[in-house]
Amino acid sequence: MSRMRSNSYRIAVFLLSCAILVALSIVFDTEGYTQYIHDMHNLSSCGQSNITVVSQNSIPISNANANEHQHQHQQKDQQPYQSFNGTNPHKTSWCPFAKCHNSPMCTPCNRRYLFILATARSGSTTLLKMMNYLPDVRISGENINELYVASTLISNLKGEHVAPLLDQNFDRTEGAYVHNAISPQAMSCPIQNVINALNPPPKYVQLGVNVTGNPSIAQYDRGTIFGLKTIRFQKGNWSVKAAADFLRENFPCSRMIVNIRSDVENQFKSMNATFANPDSGNKNIGKVQEMTAFLVDIADELGDERAKLVDMNEWTEDVNILNDVITWLGFRDCKYHAVVHENANGYDRDNVTRPDIGNNCHYPS
Repeated sequence: MSRMRSNSYRIAVFLLSCAILVALSIVFDTEGYTQYIHDMHNLSSCGQSNITVVSQNSIPISNANANEHQHQHQQKDQQPYQSFNGTNPHKTSWCPFAKCHNSPMCTPCNRRYLFILATARSGSTTLLKMMNYLPDVRISGENINELYVASTLISNLKGEHVAPLLDQNFDRTEGAYVHNAISPQAMSCPIQNVINALNPPPKYVQLGVNVTGNPSIAQYDRGTIFGLKTIRFQKGNWSVKAAADFLRENFPCSRMIVNIRSDVENQFKSMNATFANPDSGNKNIGKVQEMTAFLVDIADELGDERAKLVDMNEWTEDVNILNDVITWLGFRDCKYHAVVHENANGYDRDNVTRPDIGNNCHYPS
């Protein structure tokens, strides 16, 4: 009986030993364990650690092994994320022309924009309404030329007697203008946020953000094309080239619908009948012609890919001109059947006509 107990004890010890060895062989490889002991010795002798922790099993490994692990991970992903890169998430659709200088501070091409640049009494509010019928498009109305005001955030930092902070690609550690390197296009995101703040989602969406099951603002607007319409863009204190450069730099993934009214004489009469402000800048027909010319030149400067020039005198008579616009933007299976006037006969809103753009109207993903 005692011999049987002794044999059973030996077998149990043997099996336990095998289990321990198998577990150790899984957790440690010989080379890694040896290197671990070596690293721990260096730690005690040098007072510094070159050990990297691997989260999978919490076993410290050497920098050499960590680098090899990282290299294998990068090979698996093929294209690891780079802190500074030129990736354009919309290069095959909305803005293949965009130049994107992505950095940890800003990714300027993430959001798509659609701007309507127009003169007063040119049907811009009707055009705004027509574009907002498109899926995933939200264009806000007048904003007292906030695009130009936002541009002064850039122009204020440039000039003959201003330190070139935005061109400083190094860390300045001394002097009155101490600044770390400012990445190219880093100012684009705060400028975009000014426009985004003026174009929030509906109030009911904002109220429901903290309600369980409702999306966050970021989730709700993930694929939304933001925009605005302005009749004051050409009134900014800038040249055509400066205005176009501002849009290209700070809204790289944007498209512009430039709207004019070729019948300037009737436009001028409508302005004077509508706006009583003597300082409105519409004191003579020549001023209206200058503003129209500015917008025509903007469209030319931005080029056919980024800007589309339309004439109110034409698209109010032929809705297919607007169908050409939405095709140019890239929408598919969309077709307006009528113009829904926002200011017919002055300020009369058309509440009867429907555009009927089609149930399958979409922007290709």
